Amino acid sequence: MADYIPHEAAAHEVAKLPIMLPPRLVGRETSLTAVYTHLKNNQAVLLHGKPGVGKTALAATLASAYMQQDGGVLWLQSIDSFDRFLITVGRAYQVAEITGSETPSAMVGAVASTLRFHKPLVIIDGNTDVSAASEFVDKCVSGLPAIVIVDEMADGPWEKVEVDKLSAQAAAGLFKLLGGIGADVAAPAIDTLVEKLDYLPFAISIAARTMRANKQSPAEYLNELPDTAGATAATLSLSLAFQALNDAYKGIILIAGVAFGDNISAKLLSMVSNVPREKLEKVMIGLAQRYLVIRFQRYDQTHYALHPLVREFVHNLLKDTPQLETLQNTMLENVLSLAEQLTANDEARDELAAHIDTLLAAAAWAAENGNREAANKFSVLLMQADDFVQERGYLYELMRLRQLAASFTKPFPAYEEVAPAGETDEPEMPPSLFDAIAPHDEDEEKFLDFLNDIDEEETEDEDDVAEEEELSEIERLRRTLAKARENGDTDEEASILKQIGDAQVKEGMENEAINTYDQVLTIYERKEDNAHILDTLDTLSALMTKTDHLQAAILHASRGIKLAEELGDAETQMQLLITLGDARQQLGEGEQSIRAYEQALEIARTIDDSQNEAVILYKLGYARLDNSEPEMAIETLEQALALFKKQERRDYEGRALGGLGAAHSELGQWAESINFHTSALHIARSVHDKEEEALQLNNLAYAATQANKLGDALLRYRQALHLAYESNDHGNIVSNIVDIARLLVENSKKHLDIAELLLDDAQRIEPKDSEVARLKQQVAAKRTEFAGVEQQPVTGTAQDYAKLAYQLLED
Repeated sequence: MADYIPHEAAAHEVAKLPIMLPPRLVGRETSLTAVYTHLKNNQAVLLHGKPGVGKTALAATLASAYMQQDGGVLWLQSIDSFDRFLITVGRAYQVAEITGSETPSAMVGAVASTLRFHKPLVIIDGNTDVSAASEFVDKCVSGLPAIVIVDEMADGPWEKVEVDKLSAQAAAGLFKLLGGIGADVAAPAIDTLVEKLDYLPFAISIAARTMRANKQSPAEYLNELPDTAGATAATLSLSLAFQALNDAYKGIILIAGVAFGDNISAKLLSMVSNVPREKLEKVMIGLAQRYLVIRFQRYDQTHYALHPLVREFVHNLLKDTPQLETLQNTMLENVLSLAEQLTANDEARDELAAHIDTLLAAAAWAAENGNREAANKFSVLLMQADDFVQERGYLYELMRLRQLAASFTKPFPAYEEVAPAGETDEPEMPPSLFDAIAPHDEDEEKFLDFLNDIDEEETEDEDDVAEEEELSEIERLRRTLAKARENGDTDEEASILKQIGDAQVKEGMENEAINTYDQVLTIYERKEDNAHILDTLDTLSALMTKTDHLQAAILHASRGIKLAEELGDAETQMQLLITLGDARQQLGEGEQSIRAYEQALEIARTIDDSQNEAVILYKLGYARLDNSEPEMAIETLEQALALFKKQERRDYEGRALGGLGAAHSELGQWAESINFHTSALHIARSVHDKEEEALQLNNLAYAATQANKLGDALLRYRQALHLAYESNDHGNIVSNIVDIARLLVENSKKHLDIAELLLDDAQRIEPKDSEVARLKQQVAAKRTEFAGVEQQPVTGTAQDYAKLAYQLLED
């Protein structure tokens, strides 16, 4: 089990959930009893009713009781697909088999057994796909207590319980409770007020808290309540609540209302609003007291959520104003900036996990609005945090991000599409009420002064655009790509995308190339062009292996292998098996890597491809060596060596010799090891491969040390150190110095000055290296012990000391 608790894990504290637990549930005794009866019988319940009637409050009350039990409460928020239900459960209980699956739907049994073992109360809330929830409950939650919260009644594997508006008496009781008015106090205005608010718990709660914050009486509040025909109860109460706020509070609500996803972190809200965290928290506590904001914790960091009706109110308020686009673009810029910070910081993995939903929602919004670049950036950033993706189980989300970056093909609209009259689902706010509270163009600067760092968007004239010949190859291709998309020519689009991907690879932009080829794959998948799908999977899996996106590489390579077999394409199947072996080898999955290489070898021999046969034998030999099978490794590498010699491939011949040296080292056969490494060294020098030369020098030094040929070992380490200095590789410089210093300190009384010279240089490069510090202490102790021993003279620098030894190779 990992040393962290996923934020999706079953909760045992209300503060961990994106809900507001009411101080007391008023007027819901019958509903509460009905739901609890079903839960006790381990049945699922569908809570349905119009927005604002208190469905989540009822569920939260029951959840607070279940939190005392061992299984806790698994609260699943806004899940949009069956696969994501499965992955979220896998992540909640840290089941790598589920989160790393190529096909989550194949993990139904594992998910069901995981839930049966832990026995949580499962609650499904938010903007969730009802059909996906139905399938999830049916296949995975059978025999467990569960609550599914929706607005509209739906058939499914559950008992249905409708939550309706309150009775007049209960509505008045709720208003008194939240307004701080004694239950026995007679206040005729309250009866009129709750009737005007249609006995809707949400509207009554907002009204009561607003009245209390404004220090009003019920009659005073009632007098201010607009009498606007057509306005909903929620709109009436929220309009007064919003009017009562100062501009700073209004600004924060507007920002939170356009946040991507269901919630926004305190950190992101502070970035967007430019309000320091300490001040922001005071504002948010005030808004939470007014029931306008929900505060909850993720990894001990504060996050905020808005009730869906508050979010709808904000969008209605902003939808026809210039502030909406300003806020959305500012939000996107800050989410990108935050993503860059978190993916680059290994210490911020909890924060990154807490923001994944925000990143996905932001990428989806960017893609829907034609901003492919932003969608691509999110994908690239998460891919660069590949260890996080694998360790925390976010492979599914990474795939979703890459699909978003690849799937949007509609050009950015020049004009906003307007729905025909009567076809919009969004409720209209009555004009008179909107005019009373909405920000106007002339007030924009004043109203949005909390966003004082936003620069006005600059536009370029055509005269300022660079000439075509001055553009990079990739930019020229992108312009051609845009035309192909406008024309709807998907064949041309795929062809240009492949050219862009090739150009990105040439410029060392492998992560960007992966996103580009993902777009190519999407096009061919839509066309059901299996031959081109296979070719693209081959390219993608190779790129992913090269960039250490190993789990994704395995998924793509495995899919390609199956497809190649179906198409009878043995050559591509062989290449994909090689890639699969490489990826598994890098992950340390030795036996699986060996199986992949063996299958590739069989194909190479079947199609008489001796070139690839030799390379596969070489890779297979090293895989067997890493899997502690040195005898088998020797047999395999000898076959590879024979083929490389026959093919006159000197570079690979040298590498095979080096592998044989390493295999004999594993067997403790130091003389044979030294002979093979010496041969490998000569070839590396003849083909001018400095990296391989340095590797063989280090291997020779190690073998010589084990064979007690300490003079030879010291010479080889010094020669390797020279190459490290030449390449300015700080890591290799320090590691070589440590090897040399250890050899000198442990075996010579006369070389302490030389050891100290080298260690001083290592400490200059890596001041905090603990092994360097330990060896310096050891040198000081040896000086005291051998105070009278004459030391070998020190001339020049550490670099000179290494260079003198290397010159012996060149003479």
